[in-house]
Amino acid sequence: WLGRAYLEVEKEIHLIDAKNPFDYYVVERNNTGEHVIEVLRTNYSLPIVPVTTVSKGTDEKRIFNPKIMDKIDMVRYMLIMFKDNRIVFPKEPKGEVLELMRQLSIFAEKKTETGTVRYQAEGSEHDDLVMALMLACFMARNFVDKGEGNKYHSRSKSFTGNEDDIYGTGVPEGMQARQRFVMRP
Repeated sequence: WLGRAYLEVEKEIHLIDAKNPFDYYVVERNNTGEHVIEVLRTNYSLPIVPVTTVSKGTDEKRIFNPKIMDKIDMVRYMLIMFKDNRIVFPKEPKGEVLELMRQLSIFAEKKTETGTVRYQAEGSEHDDLVMALMLACFMARNFVDKGEGNKYHSRSKSFTGNEDDIYGTGVPEGMQARQRFVMRP
């Protein structure tokens, strides 16, 4: 949809939904997302889930907030999902999947002059498909991994879920650390 008018794209989404309705359409609220959200909800009565993306580092309260997606946390979460083969690509990728794989290969961590971490495509390259995959994983995480059965948790250094955790690691008792995530064995 690059370079196409928003109203044209919104109408096309409506036509796609008429043939194959989805339970949810996750729309990034940042930038021009408000217009898209309004039109898809008001004009086409689609089930829109608006999400604001932020790059502020893991905050325990944000992990399962369905309205705020912490990009830093989601990048780390997706890396583990790829490593554990919970996100896989077709053996013979084509079309948009190839483009997604290309965009993933140039999606990188950047540190600003102030030390803030950001994730984005290199240079003026696009990362739209990476962000779409990230939003899909974010939504899925809120349904699949939420609650007591959650195998993966993200913890900030300041979070201590256990009073006996005298070192302040944030790793709850009975769980194992894996990078910035902890896992139930």
